[in-house]
Amino acid sequence: MQAVIKEARQTLLLAVPIVIGQVGLMLMGVTDSVMIGRVGTVPLAASSFGGGVFNIFFIVGVGLLAPVAIFASRARGRAATTRPANTSGTGSSCPSSRASRRSG
Repeated sequence: MQAVIKEARQTLLLAVPIVIGQVGLMLMGVTDSVMIGRVGTVPLAASSFGGGVFNIFFIVGVGLLAPVAIFASRARGRAATTRPANTSGTGSSCPSSRASRRSG
C-alpha cells in the first residue's frame, strides 16, 4: 500500500502544474467572454465561432506533429547518428532542418 501512495504522490506532483495551466486557460476563456459580451451579442458570437474554427486547425496540427516526438525519442533511445527529422521524414522539407544537417 505504501508503494501505491508513493506513486500517487509523485503522479500528483507532476499533474499539479498541468492542472494549473488548464485552469488558467479556462479562466482566460471566461474573461474573454465577459469582456466581449459587454460589447454585444454579435461580437460574442463571432468570437465563439472564431474560437471553434481555430480549435479545429489547432487539433489537426497537434495530431500531425505528435509523431515527431515519437520518432525523436526512438532515435535518441537507439543513439542514432542521424537527426530525428531525417528519420521521421517530416523535417526534410523544412529549410532550417536542411541548414542544420549541412552544418552538423
